[in-house]
Amino acid sequence: MVAMDGSVSDRVAGAVAQYADVFHAVVELDHHVASPAGAWLLLALVAPAAGGEVRDRLGEVLGVDPQDAHDAAGALLAQPHPAVGAAVAAWSRPGVRVGRYAAWEAALPEQVARGPIPSPSDADRWAREHTLGLIEKFPLKVTPSTLVALATALATRIQWVTPFTPASSSFLGGPWARRASGALYADLDGHPGHVMGLVTVDGEVVAVHAVRSGDGLHVTSVIAGEAVPRRRVLALAHRLGGAAARGHAWPMADLSALPLGDHGFYTLAEEPRDAPTCRVHLPAWQAQTDLDLMTDPAYGFAAAGTALALLLPGPVAGEEAAQAAVARYDAKGFEAAAVTALFVSSMGFPRPAGPLRRTPHLRFNHPYAVVAHTTGETGPWHGLPVFSAWISQPS
Repeated sequence: MVAMDGSVSDRVAGAVAQYADVFHAVVELDHHVASPAGAWLLLALVAPAAGGEVRDRLGEVLGVDPQDAHDAAGALLAQPHPAVGAAVAAWSRPGVRVGRYAAWEAALPEQVARGPIPSPSDADRWAREHTLGLIEKFPLKVTPSTLVALATALATRIQWVTPFTPASSSFLGGPWARRASGALYADLDGHPGHVMGLVTVDGEVVAVHAVRSGDGLHVTSVIAGEAVPRRRVLALAHRLGGAAARGHAWPMADLSALPLGDHGFYTLAEEPRDAPTCRVHLPAWQAQTDLDLMTDPAYGFAAAGTALALLLPGPVAGEEAAQAAVARYDAKGFEAAAVTALFVSSMGFPRPAGPLRRTPHLRFNHPYAVVAHTTGETGPWHGLPVFSAWISQPS
C-alpha cells in the first residue's frame, strides 16, 4: 500500500468530489441522500482488473489512474477515520476463485473481508453491522445464481460540538415555515463549532452554514436563489465544504455592497452592535434513498461489472449494482450510512464601520445542498466528501 501525503489526499478528495458531481446529476430523485464516496471506493477496487477501453472508462469516471485509485482505497481502509466507519467485502462462489479472479482478489487490501457468497439474511446482517443499524436490508438480493458480490459500507453517527437551539418554523419564512414542524437556530456568537455567512463564488451570492463534530466531520449546507440549478448548488457545497474541512477561509460577501432587506433565503438588516454577528435557521431533515447504479453509464458500474465479469472463468448472465443510503440531521447531530453493492450472476448509488453593522439572517427555506466532509491535519481521509444530499423536504 502506498502512503498518501497531503497533495495526494487532496487530489483523491477532488476526484471523489468530481465523481459526486456526475453522480448527483444523474439521480432522477428530488429529495435524496447518497454516498458517491462509497460508490467510488468500490469502483477503485475493481478498476485495476480492467483493460483496454474499459480501464480507460473507469479512469475517466474515477478522475485518477485506476491503480492510483486502488492505492488510495487501500490507504483509506488501512487508516480508519474516527468519525466514519468503512467496511468492504468481496464474496464469491468456490469455483470462481481461480485464475485472473484469484489474482485480483489476492491483490485487494487486507482489510477487505473475503469468503463465500452469504445467504440473504447474512447479507442483511452485514449491512446492519457495518451501518450502525441504519440500513437493515442489503441493497441487492442474493440468489443461487450470484457468482461474485462486492460491497462497501460507510457510516457515521456524530454529535455537534455545540447543538442547535430549537426554534419555531416561522423563522424559516416561505412555504417551509408551514411545512416544517420546527427549525434549528444557531448564531456565530453563541454557538461555537458553527460557521456561517454569505459567500460570493463566481459572482453568485449563497448562504453557507457548516457545523462540526468533535471527532472530525464537517457538515456543510449551501442554499442559493431558487433559479440556480441543483447541480450548481451541490457543486458549491462540495467546494465550500471541502474548504471548511481543510481550515480554509470562504470568500465572504462584502455586506456593504449588498442591498438591505429580504432576499428570499436571507435578510440583510442594520442592527445594534450587540446583535449576533450572523444567525441562521434551517430545518431538521431525514432522507432514505435506493438507487439502481446500472441505469446510467455515468455511475461507472456498467464498466466495473464488465471488468469483473471478464475475470471469471465461465460465461455470466449479467451484472447489477445498487446503493441504499439514509441520513438524519437534527439539533444534536448527524447520522448517515450507505451500502453499495455490485453483483455478477451466472447464466440463469466584511463588516462596515460605525455604530450599526449589517447582520445577515440566513434562512434555508427552499431546496438546498448538504455535504459531509472528513477533517484532519493529514492522512487519506483529509477533506474527503463522504455523504451528500439534496434537501427538498424538511422534517
